[in-house]
Amino acid sequence: MMSMLVFQLSRTRILLTVFSFCLCCIVSEVFGQLYYNAPNASAYNSLTNKYFISNQGSGEVFQIDRSGNKWLFSKGLASPRNLAFERLPMGWTLIVLDSNRMVIYDTAGSVLGYETISGIGQIQDCVYDSVDRILYTTDRTRGAIYKTVFSTSAPYTYKTTVWVSGLIKPSALILQKSRGRLLLVQDTTNSGLIAVSLKDSSAQLLRYLNLSNVMGLAEDEQGNLYFSAVAEQYIYQLNKYYKGSPKALIREPKPGDLTVVSKRNEWVYTCILCGKVYVAALHLFGPSSEVIACAGDSVDTYKNPFLKNIGTFELGNEFILELSDAFGDFTRGYELGRVSDTLIPASISGVIPKDLPAGMGYRVRWSSTKPSIRGWLEMSEISPRPTLSLSKFKDTLFDCGGKGLRLRAQDSLELADFTWYVNNKKIVDSTLYLSLKTDSMNKVVLFSKLASSGCSSSDSVWVIRATHPELLDWETSVLACQGDSVLLGDTVAYRPDLQYRWTSPGWDSSWVDYSVNPKVQARWTDSFFVTVQNLEGCSSDNYQVVEVTTRDSIRWWKVSDSVIEVVSQKGGKITWFKDGVKQSYSDSRWQNPDTGVYLACTQVDMGCIHCTDTFRVQSRRNGVFNLRGKMLTVRPNPSVGVFYLDGWPVADWQVFSLQGHLLLTGKGNAVDLGQFLPGMYVLRTDVFGSILLHKSMP
Repeated sequence: MMSMLVFQLSRTRILLTVFSFCLCCIVSEVFGQLYYNAPNASAYNSLTNKYFISNQGSGEVFQIDRSGNKWLFSKGLASPRNLAFERLPMGWTLIVLDSNRMVIYDTAGSVLGYETISGIGQIQDCVYDSVDRILYTTDRTRGAIYKTVFSTSAPYTYKTTVWVSGLIKPSALILQKSRGRLLLVQDTTNSGLIAVSLKDSSAQLLRYLNLSNVMGLAEDEQGNLYFSAVAEQYIYQLNKYYKGSPKALIREPKPGDLTVVSKRNEWVYTCILCGKVYVAALHLFGPSSEVIACAGDSVDTYKNPFLKNIGTFELGNEFILELSDAFGDFTRGYELGRVSDTLIPASISGVIPKDLPAGMGYRVRWSSTKPSIRGWLEMSEISPRPTLSLSKFKDTLFDCGGKGLRLRAQDSLELADFTWYVNNKKIVDSTLYLSLKTDSMNKVVLFSKLASSGCSSSDSVWVIRATHPELLDWETSVLACQGDSVLLGDTVAYRPDLQYRWTSPGWDSSWVDYSVNPKVQARWTDSFFVTVQNLEGCSSDNYQVVEVTTRDSIRWWKVSDSVIEVVSQKGGKITWFKDGVKQSYSDSRWQNPDTGVYLACTQVDMGCIHCTDTFRVQSRRNGVFNLRGKMLTVRPNPSVGVFYLDGWPVADWQVFSLQGHLLLTGKGNAVDLGQFLPGMYVLRTDVFGSILLHKSMP
């Protein structure tokens, strides 16, 4: 028979103290709560946001907060195994399962009563149905579940009966009110997960867990289950579908009972053998240590064993390894790797971006997607790699003419070791330069390692034998008349595979021309230098000398209607033109010329021509020659294009070839022959007759 006990309650003033919790407090996360003697179970105090801890070894119950502080709640117990903080009909109470009795406390720690049950063995765990006001308690040694029903009014009598019997070592249990059942596990070899109907107390084996001596059971808000298995020395998780094998989460030598408080993102478990109590965040997770790596390295980050968390993650969740930028900003950072899992993975691997600059301000963290949680972060350092300049500008170098190249490993002053390979053959170690001559194609590979960071880099370049550019029909000497426009360069067709750079010391020092055939004016004898480079970067240096000859100076000595005479400074051969037509007469003096327009030209050396102005011999009047002639001055003559006529106003004019073909007509004092080829042309006017024009090269 079960004994009856009436609780005599006095009004007790309950002091509510609100504590500020540090969810990421590193002390409690890493070290837990120390100085316990076989802590067994925990219960959440929703009034103070603290946790009750049953300390079986000392017969005491403590209250603790997240920061590691603890307060003695009660003492003098025989062997407190489990406890529950529930709102019974008489108010908020702490129920302590003290081996073979139940002790009821108010919130101030005063004993409200004791419950001893006839035939009781070892009560292990309890759960309260606040809707139906029923307390369910497991008896491990008796193999039973007790049902305690409370009256709803003072003096709050209650009645306890054996509700289920015939179970084998039932230990921890939880209430699944929405599914109308209790779930319990067993302190046996290969513990079963058993469902007991609240309606008819029938028991059903849902599955075996392949775990032994399961003493703790908890459920998160997603419906995942958590077990503490003493034999395996692990805490396990089973998904909400109860499918698959339970997954190991945390290893402890003797784990105790579990408490999950999803609304606070917290959970509590005890390590009976090592005397610790852990109050941790459900979702606090991250790598075990900082990452020190080189840009481009593959990295493996491992779960932090000191962050005692179990996590509540949905199907399809992914854990992400993230790296911040050099200033710790993850919004500008990098994703290094992902792992799909509903449990916090043992490790996440990734690759550091290749071109990441070195620095000590980086951070690394894990995060999840379902739910979206940002994990614990660690300081990280990206060590520098050696900078190499082997292929800084080109990945292919050319050995022009087989004279050899001198390759430089780097331009910086970093202390590094170098190893050179040519066509996969090791050549030399620890030298900054490599001299190489080649008759073919060679692959040069350079490996370098920094002494300071141990980070390494590699670089490669192709070295190919090439030839210098060859210029065809190159004339080193060019003859020109003073004032002429001279075209430099070779006489072959334009070659797009070559680049030219012309300079001349005799011209303005800033004069540089990149044309294939630059044009210069022949002012005096001068030298012009050119560097010609092909697509392979090989070059040839050449020059051209423009030898300039001055023109012979010829001028009128005597001019009249009876005699015209010229004088030449250099005594060159004289050619006369009358009305634009070349004459066979070649003396310097012409007696009694016929009516017409005359000029004389002289030619020396390279054919440079110089002519006088025109002179018009007037027709005779009354048998007497007109003693005054009229002259027309043309300037410049020669000209590259436009000739200007000075003298009397010129009305109409015509331009003929030396063969007498009409080429151009016009009016005014300007004659433009820019469209015609260089050569001699005849200008005829109404007033002065014919004049010889010399169009020179532009």
